[in-house]
Amino acid sequence: MAIRKLEDKIKRVCYFVGGGVLGYLLISFIILSSFPWNHYVLDKKQAYDVLKDAFTLGAAFLAPVAAFVLFSDWRVQHKALKNEKLSEDILRILNTELLSFYNFNPRSKSDVEDFNNHQMQFHRNVANIYLMLDEIDANEEQANHFIENIKKIEVDLDGLYMSIFKQIEIVIEHDAISDFLDTHSMRKKEILLKKLKKFENINETHYENLIKVISQLKPLKV
Repeated sequence: MAIRKLEDKIKRVCYFVGGGVLGYLLISFIILSSFPWNHYVLDKKQAYDVLKDAFTLGAAFLAPVAAFVLFSDWRVQHKALKNEKLSEDILRILNTELLSFYNFNPRSKSDVEDFNNHQMQFHRNVANIYLMLDEIDANEEQANHFIENIKKIEVDLDGLYMSIFKQIEIVIEHDAISDFLDTHSMRKKEILLKKLKKFENINETHYENLIKVISQLKPLKV
């Protein structure tokens, strides 16, 4: 696609310069010739000078314009390659580095420890996603669509974390009274388990929303 666009630009420049050269030759012919034309004897030296001037002017104009076109195309190509790399890195984080948090349902002390060990990395990963997203050059529909979809899952990433955090709080509270068998403690544990189930369902909803969007995302190809 990028090569096709560059070829089209070069063709347009060549047509424009060629038209300018032909126009210059036509005007020169009209100015330098005598009427009636059918009695006019072509001055070969003068014709040569006109042709030389025409091609010199054409070349002088073509060189900077061609350089500008190539430089502009290089900039576009550079942005496209940068977009591709950024989108691949974002999808890598979403599909691999955040896997440990997707649909994570804590139930024990070891789960609490696992959460504590990984939550800072979760925040760093999410922050990196949106920092990289800001660097993507939204210069075409595909890039805009990618940006909109990543922004769309921000709510679910936050919701996923908060639902897990609430489950962690409940697990810690439940663990503190797990050995108590009095009526109040038993009732309390029952309430905590219901709350745990509630946040588990919330977690699952955010997880499903995330997977639905992520599964449809593709890297921004050049």
